[in-house]
Amino acid sequence: MRLHGEEPESAAKLRFLPALFSGFYELLRLNLCFLAGCLLVLTIPASLAALYSQVLLMMDPQLVYPDTGFWQCLKKKWKKALVLGLITGGALGFAGFSCWLYAAVFSEISPVFYVLSGIALCLFLGVSCIGNAAFAMLSVTEAPVGVLLKDALSLSARYPGHVLGGAAAGLVLLAACIALFPGSILFVAFIVFSLMVFISAWLMRAELEQYCQQRGGHAAEGDLEPADVPEDVSTFQTRRNKT
Repeated sequence: MRLHGEEPESAAKLRFLPALFSGFYELLRLNLCFLAGCLLVLTIPASLAALYSQVLLMMDPQLVYPDTGFWQCLKKKWKKALVLGLITGGALGFAGFSCWLYAAVFSEISPVFYVLSGIALCLFLGVSCIGNAAFAMLSVTEAPVGVLLKDALSLSARYPGHVLGGAAAGLVLLAACIALFPGSILFVAFIVFSLMVFISAWLMRAELEQYCQQRGGHAAEGDLEPADVPEDVSTFQTRRNKT
């Protein structure tokens, strides 16, 4: 399903609420697919990548992204997504545990540990941003995991508001669902995960469109230049076309 089929326009020009309402029932379906894809646990990262692929297709009036189904994408990406999930999950676990340890255990020893707890919290948010962007990129390209992480870091540094906004919105929604559980169980079952990905993808939509065009080797006129960019060099380190 694509939100705009008759009058193609740049993904950057999409408006949030009209796009959300147009794809509401598709988001319900995708949330159920995501939950089903998470049943094996090891496929959770691949389910996230597949969810991103389908949500980005909804925002793809210029037909930039590869048109694959949810389950096809999950099957194709699961190995690479698992590696990416282990890396980002391990980093998130370390940062989160460090933040709790410094604030709850060692803070009585010295106030310095509150500062260390704040640093660990910043690290947690940074890893969340990079991991979020990396899974979005994985959903639309075949780049190696190392390149995805490097590109995600570059994207986060260049557009911190877009990437941080998406990650923060997801964390807030998750925290709200946990706080309101079990009252939030229907919200979790039907839309919360697809809504989180939708918000994140909407904020990063223009940058991801350019990224996919470059990795696919068919950048549109006026976008980032794909020429003379080695495959192992971060896409977002290239310059914009000045013509």
